[in-house]
Amino acid sequence: MKVKNNKFKVPAYVSRDIGVMIEDFKGTLDLVVEQTIQIPQIKEDISVLKKDIQEVKSDVAVLKKDLVDVKDDIGTIKIDIEQIKHDLKNKIDRTEFAILERRVALLESRR
Repeated sequence: MKVKNNKFKVPAYVSRDIGVMIEDFKGTLDLVVEQTIQIPQIKEDISVLKKDIQEVKSDVAVLKKDLVDVKDDIGTIKIDIEQIKHDLKNKIDRTEFAILERRVALLESRR
């Protein structure tokens, strides 16, 4: 049996549309390839960011501990200030001392 080789003629507008689709597919494929090439770099960047985040977490832990120490110190300072205020209230000022000194001198002179 003999097979006839009939060549099918493609109209020009179909050929042009197919060409446009091929170019669009190539552009999309190039974009996918470009993004795929960037994946190892992105993974490396992510691992660097993870390390940086761990360092920041450890720094924050140290700062929290230091903050607790500072709060304790401030509490101690507040207590000391209250004691100093109390002690100062029990003392007399210079004018009151001068008045008392004159009274004592006056009383001693009357004896």
